[in-house]
Amino acid sequence: MKRSAVLSLGGPGTRAPHAELGLEAPTSFQWEHIPLGYLEKWQPEKDMSFEKVYVDLRSFSTPASRDMEAMTAWKASLNNLLVKLVTDEGRVPLLIGYTEAKDWLYARIAIKLGVRDLVTLDEIHGELAARNQAQAPQAEIIQFPNRNQPVPRSLDNGILSDIAKQLPKSAIPFPIEGLEGNSVAIEVVRSTIRKAAPTSSSILIVGPTGSGKERVAVALHRYGDRSTKPFRIVDCAAISPELFESELFGHVAGAFTNALHDRKGAFELAHEGTLFIDQIHLLPPEQQAKLLRALQEKKFSKVGSAEVQSVDVRIIASSQVLLEELVHAGKFREDLYFRLKVIDIFLPALVERRTDIPTIADSMLKKMSKENRKPLLELSAACIEKILLYEWPGNIRELGNAIERACTLAWSEERREIHVGDLPESIQFAVMKKFKTQALKDAVKRFEQEYIAQTVRRFGGSKEDAADALGLSLATLYRKLGSN
Repeated sequence: MKRSAVLSLGGPGTRAPHAELGLEAPTSFQWEHIPLGYLEKWQPEKDMSFEKVYVDLRSFSTPASRDMEAMTAWKASLNNLLVKLVTDEGRVPLLIGYTEAKDWLYARIAIKLGVRDLVTLDEIHGELAARNQAQAPQAEIIQFPNRNQPVPRSLDNGILSDIAKQLPKSAIPFPIEGLEGNSVAIEVVRSTIRKAAPTSSSILIVGPTGSGKERVAVALHRYGDRSTKPFRIVDCAAISPELFESELFGHVAGAFTNALHDRKGAFELAHEGTLFIDQIHLLPPEQQAKLLRALQEKKFSKVGSAEVQSVDVRIIASSQVLLEELVHAGKFREDLYFRLKVIDIFLPALVERRTDIPTIADSMLKKMSKENRKPLLELSAACIEKILLYEWPGNIRELGNAIERACTLAWSEERREIHVGDLPESIQFAVMKKFKTQALKDAVKRFEQEYIAQTVRRFGGSKEDAADALGLSLATLYRKLGSN
């Protein structure tokens, strides 16, 4: 016989509603509580039948609550949880949102998350008290605690196993645009983001142009502990060497010609938050030394000033080239390189994960439909074939531009399907040329070999791990690689 249970979800450090109220859960059912960060990995016990799922809406009352894509992703995650909890009889637990008081902010969050009801902690208290009274009429009803008294924070409900403790404190509501798909390459990226976001470690993102490096940086900030603090971007390609120091550290009036006023630099503006240094491979050697000094000492001085200021920032840098190669060529400081790459994230080119392209394109179609308030479009089978064969030198950015153009043309003709002719001509002709000069069977074979080889590289050369990830036997993997 299954045990009757109630599940509650909250942000890092939160507790179940009854524990927060200082109450004992009724013995008629078991109460489980898990942080939202464990949502994707948590599995219910087989002998438990969940009546309700309570979601702490206060965990979403942040800037992220205004991000419709993030909230939609959270809604999908909660729906997936409910699917896990469907009983053998087909009964779905009731999804309920709770907070201290009802107001319009939480009502909007509740609607976005798709909860079925919105209750307050007082109402939960009343329900629990009623249950306790029904179970033990002679027992004294536990009174609501004085709100001015601190509530104990200790809670150990058995959920936090050794494996769960290793999981990140903040859940990332994937997909992030451009990181959709099921390829091994992109799953490695998502896994690294999940682990790195809650930390303050420096991160180096390496990937070709248009692969989504800034999106990854934004995600690392948004779902980290500094999410409510500033996020600043410094683009090394857009700053002249003469002004770089001023951009980073600021200047005082009169420090140089046209310095008419004091100016704050990126470090000061990003204090307690995140500083994203884009295209750091373009940073001149003389500026590398100044950046390294600021990172090591966590202090800086404005241009023209002797005053030293302390700063607390998380550094995320990006590069289109491997900095190791620049280090070996003597164009990039080795000590700065190691300071930046405490954690490194390699974004694969789109051609290295072709199997993800239809999924990414579908996500872009939904976004275009929503932004333009137009009917949702679909890609024709011939169109999917074309975008799978194209090389995509501009990666995610180029794919997005192609999808936007195709949507515009299809909507202008009031069609619900995107045709090959809606794609940019460069894509059409390039695909047609490749298709005419190489048989489809050979193209599929070559792609398979490239994909397997790339997977092996992602696993540090381990063919055993790559074979396991790809669902192949080791013998099959060797045979496919050897047929090159």
